[in-house]
Order: sequence, then C-alpha cells, then structure tokens
Amino acid sequence: MFQCTQSQAHQKLIQRHVWEEHVEEAEHLRHHQDVKPIYEKRKETIERVFADAKEKHGMR
Repeated sequence: MFQCTQSQAHQKLIQRHVWEEHVEEAEHLRHHQDVKPIYEKRKETIERVFADAKEKHGMR
C-alpha cells in the first residue's frame, strides 16, 4: 500500500461527476442491439444537418 500513493493517509481519492452514472448508462444503452438501428438512422438525418451548418454557414 505504501508504494501506491504518496499521500500521508495512504488513500487514493477518485472523483466522479454527479451525473457520471447516468452518462455510463446512456453509453451502455447506445450500444444495445435494439438501439443500433436508431443511431444508424441518426447518421443519415441529424448528423447531416450539422455537416450542412458547418459547410454552408461557416461554423467550423
């Protein structure tokens, strides 16, 4: 244990954002087989809008 940390209390502190658990759950759901087709469709629709905005409206 003494080799793991330089702290006087010999403890390691891990900080997580208050919403980190929800972000992990959303990421897990995004890779679920039932949701993958929805994200593939998103590529064709939503991402296209952002690409057009960048290209045609100088938002780069």
